[in-house]
Amino acid sequence: MTDFVNSAEVVTIGLKYSDYLQLIDRLLADGKTTGTEQSPELFDYARLNRQRMKRLDKTFVLNDELHAMLEQLEASFSVLVLTEGWCGDAAQNLPLLNAVCERAGGKLQVYHVLRDEQPALMDAFLTNGARSIPKVVFFETESGKVREVWGPRPEAIQQWFLEKKKDGDLPKEELSTLLHAHYQEDAGSSFQVDFGLILKRLLRQEG
Repeated sequence: MTDFVNSAEVVTIGLKYSDYLQLIDRLLADGKTTGTEQSPELFDYARLNRQRMKRLDKTFVLNDELHAMLEQLEASFSVLVLTEGWCGDAAQNLPLLNAVCERAGGKLQVYHVLRDEQPALMDAFLTNGARSIPKVVFFETESGKVREVWGPRPEAIQQWFLEKKKDGDLPKEELSTLLHAHYQEDAGSSFQVDFGLILKRLLRQEG
């Protein structure tokens, strides 16, 4: 993992959340999704993920602890999000991230970058050697210094997933169905735990 990103590049190529959603909607209208690979399967994933995002945009509520920490945040940071429209984990987490950053009142500026369009940038933030997404990188806007890296899933959900996966008995589609059911049952609580810890570390560094 790199300690710095090209801040100017990220700010130039990155999309705001609303622009990212508009891109996904335009592609879906043409029977496509983001990324270099196109297939009916990926299109179906992207269409389902868009529905998930719409639901979470309407229903997700930040807890009081995150509210309080976001109000205490004084420094401003940029947030790089490596993602694709067909990614189920991105659909489950990016609406939650948007809610956090919106509540920060301009202190967290988010830039969504498509993984397949920026392989070099993606390769700077691999997960165990894989291009797993979403990947969320908090960095200082002026210097590009990386302060926090998160993803591709909340820690508790990732551990649950690895436990389910390790036996190798579940087909991919069944495992995916169980994962999204678990996300829905979790209702964003694991995400809020992770981002509470991130904000605590950022606040300590401010002090």
